[in-house]
Amino acid sequence: MLLFPTKSKFKKHRKFKGKFKKNDFVKILPNNDFFFGLKLLETHRISFSQIESARRVIRKKIKKKFMDQILINTPMDISVTKKSSGVRMGRGKGNFLFWSSIIKSGRVVFEFKKKIPYSILKRALLSAGCKFSSKSRLLTKYKNF
Repeated sequence: MLLFPTKSKFKKHRKFKGKFKKNDFVKILPNNDFFFGLKLLETHRISFSQIESARRVIRKKIKKKFMDQILINTPMDISVTKKSSGVRMGRGKGNFLFWSSIIKSGRVVFEFKKKIPYSILKRALLSAGCKFSSKSRLLTKYKNF
């Protein structure tokens, strides 16, 4: 699953320091009869490996016939760099380390829009929420289920 960009304008980005304190209202609950998602409650920088490990946990818990209905709403668009240990100050920016994304509080990371048994979804998303460094909450919306 390709979550990072194939081409970007800059190889290396600056650090984002405390600019993202507001809530994110991009993903609001849709008007469908069924919606189930995992919402992050704190602003953090989420790495590609965290998203991938959470996706793998969900994939293990949910049966294969429901796997095509998962939506991931986090584009990985920030490259993170790091200098190796023992390097003196100066001499430019470090080498590329991993892709990340800054997720504001209130963002729905994973969502399901088809009917899947509640017990399976709850177990899968609770275990996937443990993979992130921020607090998470389950969002549900059921009608006639």
